Amino acid sequence: MTRGTATASPPGTLTGQNRDDAGLAGLVAPLGVLLTVLAVVLLVIFLRQFQPIFPGTHVPSQDGAYSSSPRTSGPRVDRLPDRYVLQEPLDPAEQVNILAYGNILIQYNDPRDNLRGAAGFSRNLADLARLYDNEPVGLNLRTGHGVVVAPSAGVAPGQIVVTAWTRELRLDTFDRRAIERFIEAWMGDRDRAGK
Repeated sequence: MTRGTATASPPGTLTGQNRDDAGLAGLVAPLGVLLTVLAVVLLVIFLRQFQPIFPGTHVPSQDGAYSSSPRTSGPRVDRLPDRYVLQEPLDPAEQVNILAYGNILIQYNDPRDNLRGAAGFSRNLADLARLYDNEPVGLNLRTGHGVVVAPSAGVAPGQIVVTAWTRELRLDTFDRRAIERFIEAWMGDRDRAGK
């Protein structure tokens, strides 16, 4: 009986058969492109999934003068409101102080609306804020767990602006889920405010 002997593949080939090696080499380039495209698609899907974690737009920190309306940072006074739902607009320095503690401020401009009526933004915003405002106002606002609602002439007519320290979310309609995502992401964010 003769036994088969193993032969070594010629140098520079994978299988020892040049035709098979050429076929494999022809698959490597398309496979690499396919894997790259797949990786990019998966990355885009991943980033879209986690986009709601960071809702709103970043507004650069304002040191001296205010450069945004409503305010998201800048000079402030050491004064907090005594209610969560306000009927009068806030002074810019008061707006900033509310945010500096890590609270959320929701401001709106709806000419058809008033806080006593049910037509417009204020009723929906007040109801939403009450879900978060479960402690006495002074305690909640000093610990950064309050949501304050106020009208504002600095907001475009028919618009709602939700703010946190250096963050804002502008809405043309009442979007409860978008507002809730913003509140959940940024409420209590005292570290960035320097408190």
